[in-house]
Amino acid sequence: MRFDVTLPAGADVRVASDLRSHLLKSGAEAVEPVRVRHTPSRGRPGEAERPAELVEIAGLAVSFAGDLMQAIDVLGSWLGYRRNAGTDDDEERQVTSIRLEIDGDVIEITNPLLEHERALVELFVRRHGGRVSWTERP
Repeated sequence: MRFDVTLPAGADVRVASDLRSHLLKSGAEAVEPVRVRHTPSRGRPGEAERPAELVEIAGLAVSFAGDLMQAIDVLGSWLGYRRNAGTDDDEERQVTSIRLEIDGDVIEITNPLLEHERALVELFVRRHGGRVSWTERP
């Protein structure tokens, strides 16, 4: 199964690297960064003449060996880990959700999922031919 994961605005390369590592340890066959190029805006004199551009990681393209429900569980567990890690780096702790996209269909994954979010995840999984089974955590 292939899907794209979009990182929240402001997430840096360390966050992408951490998620990539977690996915690879949890059943992903391949995880490749999705890069976005930004050209400098015109503001200061001479800025538009510079060939520089900013490249940032906007997300990850994932090939996952398991089923969709397992992939969603892996993403949710990573979010829970980030929330509970107790890091002092406020920027890293701001990752509270991830967007998962399959063929233009998008769902936002959070941890913990609220009841109405669980229902939306179930609909998303069924739309993509998956079977719904929740992994409960203590």
